[in-house]
Amino acid sequence: MSQDIDSEGVPTSEYSDTVKALSSGLLEIYEPTLNEVKGSLKELLDKQYEMQATIATEKLTYISQDVQQINEMINKAKLYREKAVRIKNQMHQIHQRAKSLRVS
Repeated sequence: MSQDIDSEGVPTSEYSDTVKALSSGLLEIYEPTLNEVKGSLKELLDKQYEMQATIATEKLTYISQDVQQINEMINKAKLYREKAVRIKNQMHQIHQRAKSLRVS
């Protein structure tokens, strides 16, 4: 039967058993906590994705509202310009009438 022996003369199979025992003990200690952390992290990531989707939706809502407000402002500006041109023309006509009345 051939066994590997390390530099100190101890068979490596003894190390293997010891390493396995220590590893399983360490896993027993930390695995439940790590599983809880993993679950919490998954929950946190899910909530983060949900929040990102909500924020993106809100952003689109605000952008569309802004575009709508800008369009309304442009339409009002056109309307006010038309009114100003109409008033200017009326004032010009009144001025011409007054001028012709003074001459005659």
